[in-house]
Amino acid sequence: IGPRINALGRLNDCSEIVNLFVSDEYVVLQGLIEKMNRTNELRKSLVTQIYDEAIELLKEYDLATHRVLLLYKPDWNSGVLGLVAGRLRTEFSRPVVLLCGEEEVKGSARAPERIDIHATIKSAEDLLVKFGGHKGAAGLSLLRENVIAARNRMDAFLEKTYPIEYFAREEKYDFDLSPDQITMRLADEMALLEPTGEGNRKPIFRFSSDEHPVIPFGEGFHVKARLSDRAEIIGFRMSFLSDALREGASYDYLCECSKNVYKNVEKVQMRITEVYSRGFAQGEADDLLLFNKYLSRHLYPEEPCACEVISKEGLVDTFYDDKFCTLFLAFSKEHSVGMMPLDGEMVHGIEFGRAFDAPWNEWVIAPENDPVGYKKIVLTDTPLTRGYVAHLAKTTGAEIFVVKENFPFRGHFKRADISEDAINVTYEQIRRFVFSGNGAVGPMELVQKISPIDPYAFLIHFYVLHENGSISIGDGFAIALRGNKGAADSVLYRRLLSLKKLL
Repeated sequence: IGPRINALGRLNDCSEIVNLFVSDEYVVLQGLIEKMNRTNELRKSLVTQIYDEAIELLKEYDLATHRVLLLYKPDWNSGVLGLVAGRLRTEFSRPVVLLCGEEEVKGSARAPERIDIHATIKSAEDLLVKFGGHKGAAGLSLLRENVIAARNRMDAFLEKTYPIEYFAREEKYDFDLSPDQITMRLADEMALLEPTGEGNRKPIFRFSSDEHPVIPFGEGFHVKARLSDRAEIIGFRMSFLSDALREGASYDYLCECSKNVYKNVEKVQMRITEVYSRGFAQGEADDLLLFNKYLSRHLYPEEPCACEVISKEGLVDTFYDDKFCTLFLAFSKEHSVGMMPLDGEMVHGIEFGRAFDAPWNEWVIAPENDPVGYKKIVLTDTPLTRGYVAHLAKTTGAEIFVVKENFPFRGHFKRADISEDAINVTYEQIRRFVFSGNGAVGPMELVQKISPIDPYAFLIHFYVLHENGSISIGDGFAIALRGNKGAADSVLYRRLLSLKKLL
């Protein structure tokens, strides 16, 4: 109910909210409720649109230089800028100012808990038309011609006032609990603390992934772990967690407690609000999941691009002086865990599937999306083609480094039969699968349903057929057959042949 009421105030006349509570006319109320629901859907779509556009702007933003994320676009809707700023603040651990308008621009600002956004904005007071707010949130307006000067003033204030550690996520929680303590009584007691918010925040509970590994649900987008018949841990839009745990990652889950009713069944729901990586188990990766993610990055078209090639031995010497905004990106554990010292100075930590804590240097294994905000990206797994390198350079704006002749999964590539006859057999298997009316949600499920003898070779064949146009993939992983065009037409195939000669 809260977000729907809030949407009316953000995007329409606030007086309509009053009528919602004081009117007793059914027709009036029905109309207001329908309008409220429509407005809430519009609010969600605007937040998604502005967030996506802000991420694009951040690809050109120097996070190593600027402490504040100040972004401007004339046509943004001012009513939802605070919501987007709050999301960016959480993801980037930085104070965020989002502005819109033409001559006199206005906007909203949010900041992490340890940083005072009102004081930050006040540092540029003589450049502002007006401003107001409190430590965590504020609003402001200023002339468009003063935006850059105001950002520089805020940067100087933040650099002078707060140490760099304040611009990274901080793991904060209230209690560790065991499964037998997660009861309906606990959920009822949490409800007694309502209303919660600034000054009366919901308690945060910590759990370990070692004791409660999660499994995917909801078409793989969400994850959950069973605590008891009446209690569960649930994480929405955290699909990376189940993959990471399969690869030996360890996490702390930070959760809020509430009661959930679904199909008249009450359960205690510990909703994951954030996770903190505890690292990865040592050992060479031979998992099909990472092998698939590595191959999938070779579907980008070949393009010329500027990058610097370095040796594995030269990594430390090349980046010893880097402290911030350098991302070491890998698709295998063998070329990340233990490859360089995680001393808290040179590299801050290891993540799976997502990049966090900029401006710190990080390792990221198998990122789900293109990273944002890094000045340098180091590919520690040598790509098989130049397509992914060119794609990263274009979409991130970062300086790209590639470690030469450091190919992962050498054993699987060496053993795989990638002859044209073997690839033709795989094409026929896929053709029969498609014509039988079967489907899959991705390459990993396709492997399981077709059940080849060598799943690693099957994935190589699949991506060669995809890259040379023999098959194409539509929405929902719908496979379309385009006729077997022959493996020799595939750049990926030719590179793999060259690699096998070296192994």
